[in-house]
Order: sequence, then C-alpha cells, then structure tokens
Amino acid sequence: MPQLPSGLRFALDPTPLSALIRAADGTAMVHPVMAIEHVEDLCEHIQVLYFRPPGGPGTLREFDENSVDAPNDLEPYDSGLTFLAFLQQTDRLSDEDQDAMAAFLEEPRTAAFLDGQLDLVKQAQQVLLTHPHPQTRMFATMWRARCHPLQEGGTSG
Repeated sequence: MPQLPSGLRFALDPTPLSALIRAADGTAMVHPVMAIEHVEDLCEHIQVLYFRPPGGPGTLREFDENSVDAPNDLEPYDSGLTFLAFLQQTDRLSDEDQDAMAAFLEEPRTAAFLDGQLDLVKQAQQVLLTHPHPQTRMFATMWRARCHPLQEGGTSG
C-alpha cells in the first residue's frame, strides 16, 4: 500500500474486475471482458481505496489480507475513483506526490499485480471463446476477430 509524501495512503482494489469476470459466464458481459487487451484497459475496472483512522467519513471496504503493508491503525474506504480516474487526476497532486506516484507505477510489485489481473482476464476470455453456449462463444469470437457490432470499427454484416 503506497503512501504519498502528502500522507495519502491508497490501495488498488480488483473487486470490480473480479465481479466482471465472474459475471462473464453469459452473453451480457462478454463485451467488457473481451475488450480488455492490455494492462491499461484494466484501470477502469480497478477501484482505488483510501485509508483513514477508524470512524471517519466514507463507505468502509474490505482490504485484501494478502496485501503488503496492511495498516493496523487505519481502515479502508471507497475513494469513489477507478484507477483510471485516479491516474487522470495526478496532475492535481504536488510535485513530490507526482514523483512518488510515478515511482509506485514503476515498482515491480505494481507491474506484477497488474500483470496478474490481466492474466485472470485472459483466462476468462479463453473460457468465453470455448463456452458451451453458442451465442456466448460467437460473441467472444466476433470480438476477437474485431468484427463485433459493438466494437470500434466492428461491422454488423
């Protein structure tokens, strides 16, 4: 869990991505799962959690017990930001915080976390491509072939 020089502590929470993957066992969620091709695509499906002393404002969230440096004296709460929105706002941070954020993004553990999440998506995509339901399999195959009507540049016939 990084702490910026300003004191802000945050964590990346893959719960929304995990929920998306679990929901992809049918035709409705094929498109958002198949659309994830790169680590950058994950950012809109990963939530940012902030930490505060117990009893502060905000909606409490569970914190992954396997996370590094889980604070004993702080509790996680929902920042209301996806990782993408958080990154888009880094220009509002102080120069010191921006440097710390850049260092966090370059850390091997950050890359390993994001790569691991992308691997989970790739596994889910393979399940969709071989799904027993023909329509699910067809939608996934069309997306992979870049000819799905909902896809940018896709054709409908």
